[in-house]
Amino acid sequence: MVAGAGPAGWVKAASFARGLWRFVSHRRVWRCRLIDPLPARIRVESEAVEVVTRGRPDRSPAVLPTVHDRSTLHFAHESKADRATLTHASGVGYDPDRTLIVRIRDGEPIGPAEADLQPSDVVHTTREAAAPPPAYQVGQLLDAMDHVRGVGLGPATLVHVINRETD
Repeated sequence: MVAGAGPAGWVKAASFARGLWRFVSHRRVWRCRLIDPLPARIRVESEAVEVVTRGRPDRSPAVLPTVHDRSTLHFAHESKADRATLTHASGVGYDPDRTLIVRIRDGEPIGPAEADLQPSDVVHTTREAAAPPPAYQVGQLLDAMDHVRGVGLGPATLVHVINRETD
């Protein structure tokens, strides 16, 4: 049998999952702190874009596309006790809200600016203080836009790209 192709590979995956669970479940690990290095990386990338655009004769501003993805996750199985009612009684699952910063020259992701997940009872977020989100999608989108603007991603202009499910 090839190494890692059978149960031995599954053991490695289970061991990794167990280690990850212990890490994120540890009481001294603040989940909102896990995203801290990512806005710093986005700032560095934003400043690099600004340096490149400064030398252009047209003096066009640096632009960072900011992609907002709000695609609901439907889970009909009853094993998930914390599911939220999404659109109607049988439409249950989770309501995630993700904001991703991408490079304009090639569309490669730089990193997430924020991520929220809303089950039925609480909001899990990468933000420092978790305020209850507005009850309607446009309000949540404006809140996310304000938050990303306030993260301090450098001098670049943010251009917001919004997926169809949000509008």
